[in-house]
Amino acid sequence: MAWCQVICAGNYIPMRTLFLSVAMSLTFMASGQSANPFPYNPDADSDGWISVNDLLSLLTIFTTQFTPGTWETDSLSAAVVLDGNPSYFHCQNQCHQIEGHWRMADLDAFGRHWGLAEAENANFWVNTNSKLGEHDFNQFYAVYSGSGNLYAEGLGDLSEGKRCLCHLLASPSVPDVISEGPSLEDLEASLVSLQSEVEALGTTLDSLEQWVAQEDPEPWSPPVDWGCGVAVQHFGWEYATVAIGSQCWFAENLRAETYLDGSPIPSLVPPTEWDTLTTGALSHYPSPEWDLTYGRLYNWYAATDERGLCPSGWHVATYDDVWLLGQGLGGSMVAGEALKSSPDSGVPWDGTNASGFSGLPGGQRTGMNVSHVGNLGGWWTSADEQPDFTWAFLMQTNTAQMNFGNTSKRLGHSIRCVKD
Repeated sequence: MAWCQVICAGNYIPMRTLFLSVAMSLTFMASGQSANPFPYNPDADSDGWISVNDLLSLLTIFTTQFTPGTWETDSLSAAVVLDGNPSYFHCQNQCHQIEGHWRMADLDAFGRHWGLAEAENANFWVNTNSKLGEHDFNQFYAVYSGSGNLYAEGLGDLSEGKRCLCHLLASPSVPDVISEGPSLEDLEASLVSLQSEVEALGTTLDSLEQWVAQEDPEPWSPPVDWGCGVAVQHFGWEYATVAIGSQCWFAENLRAETYLDGSPIPSLVPPTEWDTLTTGALSHYPSPEWDLTYGRLYNWYAATDERGLCPSGWHVATYDDVWLLGQGLGGSMVAGEALKSSPDSGVPWDGTNASGFSGLPGGQRTGMNVSHVGNLGGWWTSADEQPDFTWAFLMQTNTAQMNFGNTSKRLGHSIRCVKD
């Protein structure tokens, strides 16, 4: 039987759970003992070592159609091909079922692992929730590895089987070269290397915990001499503010991940459950850089939760706040031009930003994905008009309008705070 194609990852592990899983594996390797088989026995072949064969066995637990292929390593990330020619959504689901931070490969992942895809000489599904920000839910993409052509598949063709490439977002570092049938000396050297990595990560984790304990972010407490135009420091984030007419607005989208009382806002919501929520939730973007740029996307229930999102003395924009904003800029038919960022802004759009509002095209969250990034910006109002729908204000590319949209409360939009 051939080996699985896995390209294994660098030396950054962002989550404590991943760190602990590596430490657990090292413990078994050092002791040479098999573990209690819950939730699985990490020493699948009972040879007293946690080796490549054991890791392959672990993968089979979390995806029903995993079939080993060939494998190699580099120092960037990981990828594995799943056989069985699944549908688009079955491929997505299979990747998510592999324990760890696995997802269906996007265009960036294919760029890094092109040798693997090309060797298969087959059509692959591509995750269209990618950094391109141009996802249209009616278009899904497959890439033909033999020629490198990228082409669209209609919504009705999603059940057609294609190969599935899963991408590991973060994993522990391993030696770049692992040959078939590693010797005991090779495994011992790997153990020493991994133990050093774990010790270094432990030191880093301890330092971070100490820093958090000493520098715990606080909600905003306005200084005596504060005035509109001065930044607001709120829960570790700095927000620019701007006076527009008689109002004072945040000039950036909200990034809060907790309510004012410190309660976390749920964020790890499965795509199939997002549209069913009637309680507060937030959505991250596919790329951490986008989180820094566009803030967070919240459903309406988070925007209006009684625990509050905006700093004390501020509130989520009301319908009247937005109406007054638009009227002060010439009316809703033209106000969008002054509200959108300009082509030469840090995040370019097609407005003038004459108001200083710095509106960004952060897209929106639906049940399955984040879409329309780069072409649409949407912001909640706190209005509560109907059981399932309410008002958000929207701006789009190629129009100067600032539109009011009666949208589902379960969509994810950006939030701007307004001074009381």
